[in-house]
Amino acid sequence: MAESVDATDLDLSARGETRGVESLKFGEGFPAGTSRPAAANTEPSYGVGEPLDKRCRDCFLKKYNTASCMQKRTMTTKRVKSLLLAMALGDGYIRKDRPELQINHGSKQRAYCEHKAKLLGEVLGRPIISHQKTYGGYDVIRFRVSHPYLHFVRAWLYKNDQKTLSLRLLRRLTDEAVAIWYMDDGSLYTKKRKGIPHASELVLSTCCATVEEAQGICTFFAERYAVRMAVKKMKGRFSVRCGTRDARQLFSILRPYCMAGMEYKFDPILENMTGEA
Repeated sequence: MAESVDATDLDLSARGETRGVESLKFGEGFPAGTSRPAAANTEPSYGVGEPLDKRCRDCFLKKYNTASCMQKRTMTTKRVKSLLLAMALGDGYIRKDRPELQINHGSKQRAYCEHKAKLLGEVLGRPIISHQKTYGGYDVIRFRVSHPYLHFVRAWLYKNDQKTLSLRLLRRLTDEAVAIWYMDDGSLYTKKRKGIPHASELVLSTCCATVEEAQGICTFFAERYAVRMAVKKMKGRFSVRCGTRDARQLFSILRPYCMAGMEYKFDPILENMTGEA
């Protein structure tokens, strides 16, 4: 079946717009009244006043109306997009000069890093190999992956070269992607009373610059999972947290996606724990 490409896949985020690109299907040729774009080695030029609609639409036609590009485009499934986004949210970094995602983990998380590399390799259909480096006396396990979709992810995720999590961005995540985000940035703490565990606290260290950004994350978890998150200020930044009941609810959905070496982040919450941290 021919794949429709919507406007949200075009990089309009720089102006905060999502308008103006016709939905096209591969194999249907050019719309009536539209001339064939310039040759591959010729970039169309536009004046400052040229409508954003026309620029994005013509560039879209130029890039994607070939058989080879159609095949690449079809391979970029929803799962691939969501996994690339999830790995960029947590411990990943996307380069500014090219669409390359870099993942770094401490040596104690070798199994987890290798599992992530293997997962991405399977969905992308190519081997991705992790390797060890030493920085400042610390051993780091890392891998890199390049993909055109990372152009869009970087534009959506980074504001002034800082990660900024919007509600619209988070809604692109699948449950599997949310689980990876939690394994990267989440922690589970046990609260004790007189030496006896009585409550759990789940913290997602999002390190938001503003309380409004953190509140958007709370809204996401309430909408998607009916989980009540609250904002928690940590070292001048804002993260989110929830208590025993909501952590149990969230784990019931995310636990099947637990990767090697991350089992401790999904430790069973004892059924007799009813207290709220």
